[in-house]
Amino acid sequence: MLVDIHQAAAELHITDGALRAWVRRGAPVMRRGGRGRGRTALFDVGALRAWHDGGAAGALRAFAAQIPESLAGRLP
Repeated sequence: MLVDIHQAAAELHITDGALRAWVRRGAPVMRRGGRGRGRTALFDVGALRAWHDGGAAGALRAFAAQIPESLAGRLP
């Protein structure tokens, strides 16, 4: 399930600022945010945990597992 930065940080027991620092260091973001209402960044907490615990390879595996869900949300 994809969540916003506040929910992801709360589930990881870190601050929003700490999660932003993770992203700057390469943590996976499922959808980057943009300007305007409803354009917030979305995160997969499992992928973030895998990235933090196992490095890039773990994050890539977690991200790959989410691809079908991400694509399904884009279909008409």
